[in-house]
Amino acid sequence: MRKRSSTKLMAISPELRNSKMERILNCAEKEFAARGYSATPLHKIASGARVNQALISYYFGSKEKLYQAVFLRRGLELTRERLRLLDELEKRTSGPPTVEDLIRSFLVPAISMMYEGSDRRDFLRLQARLQNEPKEITEKLRAIVYDEATRRYIDSFKKALPRVDPKAIVWRVVMMIGAYLYIVSDANRLRQLSNGLCDADEQEETIRQISTFLTSGFRYP
Repeated sequence: MRKRSSTKLMAISPELRNSKMERILNCAEKEFAARGYSATPLHKIASGARVNQALISYYFGSKEKLYQAVFLRRGLELTRERLRLLDELEKRTSGPPTVEDLIRSFLVPAISMMYEGSDRRDFLRLQARLQNEPKEITEKLRAIVYDEATRRYIDSFKKALPRVDPKAIVWRVVMMIGAYLYIVSDANRLRQLSNGLCDADEQEETIRQISTFLTSGFRYP
């Protein structure tokens, strides 16, 4: 029996993946998000997914390919939604996208994951700790998943803000990513610092607060 590669797995649509694959991916996502790549042993994932460790090797080939499959599963979904929203904005007849439009369409697909269940929150935590993972694994993976959409947003912000230095636009897009990742990776910190006055329980309030802050930053000359 031939072993499946992670590349082939990624070509399989979600509805065609079997329940064991999904259990492995969900458990691996949770463990990688909590422990990081290097500190997560495959036997821990196998135990949590209630499968034999050999089955992980059969479906994914290696720990690295499993990590890639985990990240690609939701990362590509996030990117597709951002591109869909950007396409909709650019097709409007009422005029080009505003700064507020662009910020919201970039943030909503990611921030909404906070409110869609623990498995999607696990992915956000996984994403937030990418910079702490082995670069030989994450650099190419991050480029494959995010570069197309991020570059398109950079171009759109440049069009919306023609008087702002193009280099500043790139800085501000990167800082936008850092700002929302901090919020989604540790929402409890907001509650602690405000002594309970602020929290991220309300999706629209979270998006409004981040968008208001970022809009001012992007518009600054």
